[in-house]
Amino acid sequence: MKRHPIVVFFVLGLVLSWACLIPLVLASHGKMELPLPAERLLILGAYGPFVAALVATLAAGGVDGLRHLLGRFVRWRAGLHWYVIAMVLPVVPLLLHLAFGGKPPLFLAMDPETGKVVATNPWAQVLPILYLQIVKSKAFADELAWRGFLLPRLQRNTNAALAAFGMAAAWCLFQSPLVFIKSAGSPLVAWLFLAVDLFSTSIIYTWIFNNTRGSLLPVVAFNLSFGACTLF
Repeated sequence: MKRHPIVVFFVLGLVLSWACLIPLVLASHGKMELPLPAERLLILGAYGPFVAALVATLAAGGVDGLRHLLGRFVRWRAGLHWYVIAMVLPVVPLLLHLAFGGKPPLFLAMDPETGKVVATNPWAQVLPILYLQIVKSKAFADELAWRGFLLPRLQRNTNAALAAFGMAAAWCLFQSPLVFIKSAGSPLVAWLFLAVDLFSTSIIYTWIFNNTRGSLLPVVAFNLSFGACTLF
């Protein structure tokens, strides 16, 4: 285990993640009943890489290795402009969409006086969405596993571009059961969309991580902003 932390990460992470995701696939096809609500299984499955990264780091480097990994969250002196880039970059597609005549997002809420569902001001949802992303998002766990643990190890033996593609391939592997959920449509089409999404964002994550001295805070900021813009 000490000599092969990446192997430990993959084996343990896949076991933990797929143990939660595969039941979702089977349940969607009527093959079994879920032991837990689907949303809870999705959350538990998403934390598989996080737990695996902690165990693999502890096995390979002991307490010092774990301290080094967690210490990436306190490397805050990464340059203010990188925090701005991380937060603003995901907003650009939304701004371009609006600039070229696209419709703003539609949010619905129930009027407490009339009991009717009415449209609310989308811009008033920005701060609540950011708050929910910070409180409920798994961004910190994701970045500890993928950028904190895996990316530096991949870059020891290859360049940043190949490491980013290797990271995306691993990302796809961990989430691959989701493309077989019945409501996802064609597994091939769903997998292609997943691959394009993960490969493209992996390049951006790697670019930010490498230019901020391996700090996890800017990539967490990008993760949170990306998630908020996706909801918005």
